[in-house]
Amino acid sequence: MKKTIVWIAIGATLLSFICRFIALNQTSFANGWDSYFYLVQVKSIFETGRMHSEEWTLFYPLLMFISLIFDYVIAVKIVSSLLAATLTLGLILLAYSKTNSIYLALFIATWSIASPELTYFAAQWPKNLLGLNLLVYMLLFLTKNQWKWALLFLILSFFGHRLTAVISLVAVVGWYVIPHLNVKVILISTLGLLLILAVLHFAPGLLSFYDIERLNALFGKDIILPPNEFISILGFEKVSIVWKSELWIYFAVIVISGFFILTKAFKRSSDKFDIIIWMLLLTLWFPIYNYSLDGAGYRFFHNGAILIPLLFIILQPAFCRLKYHYVITSLFSIILLGLSTITFHSYNPEIHDPPYRLFSLITQKIESHWCDNRPELIIAHKSLAEYFTFQTNADAMPWIPEYEVEKDQLFRIAYVPLNQLQKYYLKDNYLKLSSNYIYLKESEWRAFMRNIQKNESKEINELFNTWKNPHTIRPSFLLKN
Repeated sequence: MKKTIVWIAIGATLLSFICRFIALNQTSFANGWDSYFYLVQVKSIFETGRMHSEEWTLFYPLLMFISLIFDYVIAVKIVSSLLAATLTLGLILLAYSKTNSIYLALFIATWSIASPELTYFAAQWPKNLLGLNLLVYMLLFLTKNQWKWALLFLILSFFGHRLTAVISLVAVVGWYVIPHLNVKVILISTLGLLLILAVLHFAPGLLSFYDIERLNALFGKDIILPPNEFISILGFEKVSIVWKSELWIYFAVIVISGFFILTKAFKRSSDKFDIIIWMLLLTLWFPIYNYSLDGAGYRFFHNGAILIPLLFIILQPAFCRLKYHYVITSLFSIILLGLSTITFHSYNPEIHDPPYRLFSLITQKIESHWCDNRPELIIAHKSLAEYFTFQTNADAMPWIPEYEVEKDQLFRIAYVPLNQLQKYYLKDNYLKLSSNYIYLKESEWRAFMRNIQKNESKEINELFNTWKNPHTIRPSFLLKN
């Protein structure tokens, strides 16, 4: 049996890597909205000896190591695929460790390989995926009562990703508190948590109290169905049928496992693993969050979706009561393995990623316009700013600078949804980059926006005041360092 689980683990890990690497190589550009930010950091370390933005996490040494062998763009694709593969491995090992079931391990292996959600997550948030890896392996060692290893992965999680660090910390505290639930234990645990957070607050690039700002506008006014809200926000046509099915199955699994845990609680037979995992996932998929593409609720949803397969572990005892359950599990595993040959297409860089091909043309036009006269700083929206910096080594950011920059040294790549207005208010004081993008001095842009605000309707003002035209300074959690 041990040989079987070893072969399942090795085979699934390799297949998970291959499927994600094929998916990510559908484009010659780096994937997702954050990858060029990571590449700017690594490129800066190699070329200047320091990071472009002080944010040390374990993700960067890993990306740096792969970048020594491959070019930057291929390196980030390899790292993203590798992290998806190691997560698949972690889920298999955790499932087998908790249940000793080859069939459940096989099912979770094939589910993870075929998962469109995991492919999308690997493309969009590889650093976050590293944090989820650390969390899953920490849970693995907790279930084995190997506290030294669990503590090591908890510590590493603080150098992985902020959100998963918090989840890991809560999971460890819950693991300790639930069996010894009393006022004294709760008080000591709370004080310990606050002490850890206070220490982290003063460490550069790590979790801090300023990160609470990230939760602004977390709660909405209405009760929602998380899968439905995500599909609506991203766009119905951008979510494949298989991906939609996966997310709705996750929703059903949360509900069913909740009833299962409550039933066990009434019988006083609840397992602390079951309670902790279900409560964490309920928190991540809480049905009153406000979803926006750059909001905390949206990221909570995706982190929850990656972890929901852990609920299959909770439901395994009930499923085993079914006659021929091993036949059913094996059949589903074969179907999932077959689906994995097509599910990677659920992630489509053309519709899920920024238009990097357009950004490439914009960058080339501006570089040709510069000659040898580069400005000190350029304001551009998220993803365009990072891509531009990576390609040119010029400083660009998706915020208004909170420090002084000389007028002649501060420029902007602006998004103009209504071309006739730029011709009317700007005359010829700009460089046209595409049908909707222009390059101009920030002082000219601000004068343009004052005219828009003064002379145009509220609706037109709203068209210009979007994330595509940054108009706020960096929040406190980004200024910590």
